Formats: sequence, C-alpha cells, structure tokens
Amino acid sequence: MMELLRRITQIFGFVISHAYLRVIATKQIYQGPLKATCIPFVTCHACPAAVFSCPLGTIQHYMVIRQIPYVLLGHLGILLVAVGRMACGWLCPVGLFQDLMYKIKSVKIKIPHRLDYFKYATLLGLVVLIPYLHGEAWFCKLCPPGTLEAAIPWVLWNPINLEFQQPTVDIATIGLLFFIKIAILVGFVIFIVISKRPFCRVLCPLGLIFSIFNRFSLIRMKVENASKCSDKCNLCLKDCPMEIKIYEDPNSSECIRCLKCTKCKKVKVGIGNLSESVLPAKRLPKTVPGVMSGKQETP
Repeated sequence: MMELLRRITQIFGFVISHAYLRVIATKQIYQGPLKATCIPFVTCHACPAAVFSCPLGTIQHYMVIRQIPYVLLGHLGILLVAVGRMACGWLCPVGLFQDLMYKIKSVKIKIPHRLDYFKYATLLGLVVLIPYLHGEAWFCKLCPPGTLEAAIPWVLWNPINLEFQQPTVDIATIGLLFFIKIAILVGFVIFIVISKRPFCRVLCPLGLIFSIFNRFSLIRMKVENASKCSDKCNLCLKDCPMEIKIYEDPNSSECIRCLKCTKCKKVKVGIGNLSESVLPAKRLPKTVPGVMSGKQETP
C-alpha cells in the first residue's frame, strides 16, 4: 500500500510540473506567474509543458547575476525543515523514471559509495562556480533530464513560432553541444537501467542540498535495537534505492525517505526529535570484556 501511494505521488509530481498543455496551440513555453516559482525537484523549465522553474536553473541564474536567491532559499527551506530529502523519494519525476527503468531485466551493478561524493563537484563546479565566474549555466546545458524533457522534444517537434512565423529551432544552430548532450543522456539511461538511482546518488546537486536537512527535519527515521541488526538480514538494504544500511545511520544524508525500508518492523518513521537517531548508530561488540548486564564481572 505504501509503495502504491508513493507511485501515485510521483506521478502527481510529474503531472503537476508538466501541465501546460496549451503549448500545443501557443507553440511557446509557459511564461506566466507560476514560472517564477520553483518546484522542489529537478525539472527543466524549458520543457514545452513545464509550468514551474527548476531550483537548479534558478540557482545558476542568480549565480550569473551574482545575487542570492532569498525567495527560493526561503520557500525551499520551509519544506526541507519539515521533511528533509523526502521530495526526492515521493515527488521527483526523475526519481520515478529511474525507479521504472531499473525494473528492466539486465545486468545489475552496485555503485561504489565513494562515487556519492561526485555530486559535490557537480554542485560547486557546474551550479555555483562556473555560472558565477563565466556567466553561463553549464549544468543546464549538460543536464540529462533537461535533454530528455526539453532539447529533444523541441528539436523533434520544432513548431512554427506564431509570432515570427519561423521554426522555433533553427536546424543550422544544432551543433556539437547538442550531440554531447545526447551522448550524456544515452550514458545516463544505460546507467539507470543497470544501477539504482545513479543520478540521485552521483550527479544531482539538488539532492545534495536537500540532504543537509535530513538530520534536522521534523520527519525522522528510527531503527529500534539497531545494535542487533546485521548483514545476515539486510531486509532494509535489499529494497533501498540508495543502497544504504539504515540501521547504521537512520537519518543518513543519502536517505530519500522513500520508506521502503519500513517493511522491516524495526524501522519507524515519526515526527519530532528522536534523539537516538540524530547521529549514526554506534555498533557495540557482541561481548564487552569485564561487563555483563551492566554489572562488573568478578574475576
């Protein structure tokens, strides 16, 4: 039941962020007041059906003009303080796409956890420093979801602009960058078929920003008797899209709060400061020399 509900909310996230069907008549992207609002997941603002802006595109825009996006930080901050990285697991269409593609029967591989740190370079390099120093939003130019949602649909459709009576995309302007974007997208699609959520784990700068709030949000995870959990069970790990052992760190920055791990009766989700789950669980050895049941052992 929980998984069905999550699928419904993921589909809702896709529909609400791609609801501008009038583009079929106007032949132009939506530029109304909602476009000034960011939705809390990755979605390309240049997609023909896009209604909202992407937080990453907005951050890059403010880096280019060298200002701080106070409004974006404010309304996202409220959400993140409430639920942490939960939007990644319950709303993001890119996450839904990865979940569905991974179901394709193929060779499967595990992503080494050391690659999780690559998204720090993506955030600092492509989202912050390059736009700030060179005035160009390079993450948007290379973003695989952006290529899938915007670049390919516009090039394939290429409607006549009603205002200028010319094709929206000048075919002569399609150059090397477009084919680089396609190559990155192809690699991305292959990667998500053979591994769990590689975009979330390795590339997504937005997930990295959201992850900071996992330890401080109102929604919290807890594992009862975590010290007794072991690799012999790992029921939580088997279904985890981020391949983490929640009993080692219930509020891990990598956790997207999809709640699939709650299949294990020990894993709980709640609201409030569950102090025992704020820091990673410290695993005790099975026996502590000289100590039994809290009393010192007599020699």
